[in-house]
Order: sequence, then C-alpha cells, then structure tokens
Amino acid sequence: MKSLSILLKALILSTSTAMAGTTCLTVCNQPADIFAAPQESCVANTSVKSYFASNPLATPGSCAQFDVKKIKTYACNAGLRFVKSSEQVCILRDQNNVIATSCGTSQNCECNTPDVVNPLKANYFNFGIADYTGAASPSFITKTMNASNTTTYAQASINSGRQVLQDGSALQFQFGSDLYGAEYFVDLCILNKNLNPSRFDLDLTGRVLFANSVFINTNYNTASSLYNRVELSCTDSDGSQYSKNLLTDSAFLTAEKKYTKTITGSKSCVVRHFFKENAKNKIRESNFKKVTFQTDIALAPTDPSLLAPVPVKFCKVKTESKNKYSCTAWTSASTEAFLNDVKNSSFFTSQTNTTIYTGACSNPCKPL
Repeated sequence: MKSLSILLKALILSTSTAMAGTTCLTVCNQPADIFAAPQESCVANTSVKSYFASNPLATPGSCAQFDVKKIKTYACNAGLRFVKSSEQVCILRDQNNVIATSCGTSQNCECNTPDVVNPLKANYFNFGIADYTGAASPSFITKTMNASNTTTYAQASINSGRQVLQDGSALQFQFGSDLYGAEYFVDLCILNKNLNPSRFDLDLTGRVLFANSVFINTNYNTASSLYNRVELSCTDSDGSQYSKNLLTDSAFLTAEKKYTKTITGSKSCVVRHFFKENAKNKIRESNFKKVTFQTDIALAPTDPSLLAPVPVKFCKVKTESKNKYSCTAWTSASTEAFLNDVKNSSFFTSQTNTTIYTGACSNPCKPL
C-alpha cells in the first residue's frame, strides 16, 4: 500500500491591546461556541483575577478592537477521489506490466478492473477529526474514508469550517490503485473573530512543499505528472462571497510553491490546496511507499502598527488621609503578559480605602 502523509501548519503573528482609565476593565469574551458572537462587558478591577480564571477565552479590550489572536487558522477538511482514464487501459502482467489499450495475446491481463473489487487495491484516507470549538487540544476521533473509483470527492467533513483535522501525520492518503489518477485536496480555514473585520486588511502568505518523495531515479511529482492549484474562498462581513486563484492549475515539478494574497473585509476564508495525478495511463511504481507534503500559511495585518505591543496599565490609589494618597503602578508589557501576570498577582485584591483604576497613575498621585 502506498501512502501520502499531510503535515498541516498555520502561523499567526501576534499583537496586543490596551485599555484606558476607569474603575472597570473592558473585556471581550468568546463563548464556548467559537462561532457565536463575542460578548463585551466591563469587569470590576478587583474582580479581574477571578474573572479571567473563570473565562479562559476572554481578552482585555473592546470586541471592536483589533487583535490577531481573534483570528483562528486550522485544517478543516480533506477529500480524495479517483478518476480513471477515459480510454481503456490494460496491464499486461505477463509482459513486464506493459500498458496497452487491449490485452492482445496476453494470457495475464487486467483492463480497467474496478479497484473496489480487490480490497488490497482500495484507495482511502485516514484522518483524525473533532468539532471545532477553538480549544487548544480537541478530542480527535480517528476515521477512514473510502474513495475507490469515485468521480465525486469522499470528504472528511461535510460541514467544513465547523470541524478541525488533526495535524502531524494523522492525515494520510492511501493509494492501492495500479494506475495513477488520484485527485485530492486539503483545506485550511481562517476564522476572523474581530468584530469589524472590514476595517483591517490581512496579508496571507503560504507555501506547499514536498519531502521524502524520491524513489529510484525520479520523484512522485514527476512520476505522477502532478498538477496543483490553490484557491481562496471568503465570506465578507456583509455576507457576500468571493473566490480567487492563489496558484493556477499547473505542473508541480519543484519541491516548493509559494503564494501571497491580501484579504480584505472577510470574516471567514478557506484556502483549498488541490492536487491531481495526470498520468492516468501509467502504472504506479511498486516501490513508491510514502510521500510527505506540508502546507503552511501565515497571516499578519497589512498595517504593521497593529503588531506593536501596547502595555496594559493599572494604578492602585490608597487614601491615607485627607488630600493625601499613595499610588502603586502595575504594568504588563502586552495582552499575553497581562493574562499571565493576572494569574500570579495579588495586585487586584480589594483593600480598605483603595481604588484600582485602569490606565497609568496620575502625577501627582490622586484619584482619577
């Protein structure tokens, strides 16, 4: 059995946010259902520590405030089909597996025999899948999908975007067919949970690369006459949809292909990577055991200033006597640092005659 493993990787460059001057902290909380609308509230500063302990998906700042952590990327679907040659193809087993249009004088010949008849020649793919909730460690279920002699794609998910595929080597296409003719795809989904995605443009860069594909004196790309294309399909904030070719359908004879695109005003997108074996009249090499390829995408805001870390500041003001106050400043370098600092800080504990404000301490020290 020949197999093809898929490694999926996505990267989002991070940034941070900041708040200003009140006795409560503006917070954007994502419900457990990642597809539900985020909820904005103002949490009393003395309750900040307990709030974030109970709401791990919450982030400081308004829901309308841009934050790249609100952009999720994940592998969300894969599919496989086998499209045989439109002409009759015969394998002359007693004549060194010569390919011909008829058996002729051969006494051991196979002509377009449906692979599904012989389980050893089945074409299928293995994958791990789970409902997508945004959780860091989903509970994946291992599945197998048969795709022998299919003209439509057997797909891992019929609800693309709502499910996540396991990465690493969990996704494997298994080719038992004597002849080439596989067509397969892998989807990477982008979910933009920023409240107003139309306000921000994102630069998308990606690549597809092959590794461990050499057998005898050629590689899988060349032997299969592999073609590849990459398509981007997006839904805008107003519900309208559009599709773009990131890579046009062309021979994939190199080790790597790259693509770039600016995404404007989209709340969700799918980057679909198509692959097609064009050598349908060619027998698959018997020593072809495994091929691995990897897909990478990276997202960053077009406006680089959105990536600049912004400190998150608080001020604790204690009334010591009439017109006399003492101020204690507390600062986190970024949103990520803030969430870590809050867990380990006693700064937000309520004390007698003390008020905690968001923002920097005033000078001279006094209540805001």
